[in-house]
Amino acid sequence: MKKEIGGEFHLPLSFLFREQVNQFDKFITNGPKCFLTSSGRDSLKLIIKILGLSHTDEVLLPAYLCQEMLIPFQEERVNFAFYKVNCNLVADIDDIKVKISGNTKALLVIHYFGYRQPVEEIRKSFKEHSIYLIEDTAQSFLTKYNGQFLGRSGDLAFTSFRKFLPVLDGSLLVINRGGPRNDFEWRTPSLRHFSYLCLRYLGMKSKNLYLKTHLVPKPVFLYIFRAADKMLNKYPKPAKMSSLSKRVLYTFDFDDIILKRRRNFQHLLDNWRSDIIQPVFRELPADVCPLGFPVFSKDRDYVKHNLIERRIYPPVHWNLPLDISKEEFGLSWEISRHILTIPIDQRYELSEMDYILKQIHEIDMSLSKTTKGNRANCL
Repeated sequence: MKKEIGGEFHLPLSFLFREQVNQFDKFITNGPKCFLTSSGRDSLKLIIKILGLSHTDEVLLPAYLCQEMLIPFQEERVNFAFYKVNCNLVADIDDIKVKISGNTKALLVIHYFGYRQPVEEIRKSFKEHSIYLIEDTAQSFLTKYNGQFLGRSGDLAFTSFRKFLPVLDGSLLVINRGGPRNDFEWRTPSLRHFSYLCLRYLGMKSKNLYLKTHLVPKPVFLYIFRAADKMLNKYPKPAKMSSLSKRVLYTFDFDDIILKRRRNFQHLLDNWRSDIIQPVFRELPADVCPLGFPVFSKDRDYVKHNLIERRIYPPVHWNLPLDISKEEFGLSWEISRHILTIPIDQRYELSEMDYILKQIHEIDMSLSKTTKGNRANCL
């Protein structure tokens, strides 16, 4: 197969001139206050300012997240503690009840891979406390609940468009209820933010040329994307989303994106035959729009290496930060060691899904012939 599956989105030139379909307005309702920031980290930084959090406050975070999510809290010197998540990546409500203290001012939930957390039950667990509920919908912003896109149940919610769409940057922050401070200020445009956007644009265009013509060597755009990721942590936050990304957002047919992602996910689920490499989720509820097709494998690194050799690039969500105790949160570390995300996004058709299934079958057969092939402990 010549086509690669996975990796960063590329940006075809045609996207910049496509007709606007204006479906993005679905996400910005008249009720809540909405802000378009440059990234999920920008939105988190803005949330900290809106809530007026300080070094005397504490935010409860799930013990399954990436290192980058901690950066805004560390930079603002806001304390954080962790609560457990179960093997199916659902928040452990009993542990939340134990972890809440007098200093807890906010609790953040992550809707993993497009699957919704039980927000109502979580809110009941601290109903006697004055705590803000923050929804992270970065992996789930195209999932619906009660006819609305996720992010309307908590007090605040934010997403990251880069996880789902070929855009330079962008995050939607929604304030559904309250927020004590409205006197925050945006950071003035900076050279570093502009450099970040330029690097992202250059990387996406370089990948497009690589896929179409192979005139740009692959190491070139990989290097540019890595440089952009480093720059993401350096520019002053919170910054506003770029005007180019706003323009592109209004050209997407979100209904079609949801349809394709669900179709590809369901096709893998219906035709999955491996006992060694197992899906994290065994069903696709009607309103779920998946980020990818996450799987567990005891031999995760072996599976990943073999998929990459076959031009399938599955990310790991996530390698956990060392701030999460391996002793207290052993299950989170177990999940992190065995999880892998198969790409199923809107760039691909069922032919690519069949190719993935064929490769998984071959890898499964090779594992079954060795002593390596075992079910993951966290299954």
